[in-house]
Amino acid sequence: MKKLALLAILLVSISCKTKIETKTEAENDKTKMETFTSQKGVMIKYIFQESIELDYLTTTQIIKVETYNMESYFFVIDMGWSSYDGKHYSASIEYTDLCEIIVALNTQKSEIEFDKKNNPYITRNEFITVDGVTVGYEVSTKNEIVWYIGLERNKYGSRMKFDDADTLGKMLMDGRRKIEELKNKQSEY
Repeated sequence: MKKLALLAILLVSISCKTKIETKTEAENDKTKMETFTSQKGVMIKYIFQESIELDYLTTTQIIKVETYNMESYFFVIDMGWSSYDGKHYSASIEYTDLCEIIVALNTQKSEIEFDKKNNPYITRNEFITVDGVTVGYEVSTKNEIVWYIGLERNKYGSRMKFDDADTLGKMLMDGRRKIEELKNKQSEY
């Protein structure tokens, strides 16, 4: 009887531990935007700025999200429907992640010549944010270079491709500049 009771207690404790671990894994899969906006019992205000007019095949926008004690700015890239897999892709890149992506892109620009000289079959150089946004390039055997930004974690169809790093960098810098303008404008009040 004692063995049966001990076995039951052991099974319950393993079950509880598994549920806690599963919940923690699900929470870790949330993006910063999802984490910020999924708070319960809190008023959340979304302030949408006008779309940024850029010369890209996508829509970009800045969203400021506020709660009573926190605020954050997000650069939203909406790729629309992918010709690769027919799905709709977008990403909300938090300001600090956007700054990290820009630094990573500049580092990658300095590394590409080395990767081209190695005459690879394919070399891929990527930077991935905690939210799964990817920026990088691929160099092929013919030294063909494709720059890209992947909007969703592990989704090839979410990649926006660019002919050069400068075009990609300009889009990201324009988003960062717009957020900084809004932050400066807010601090004036």
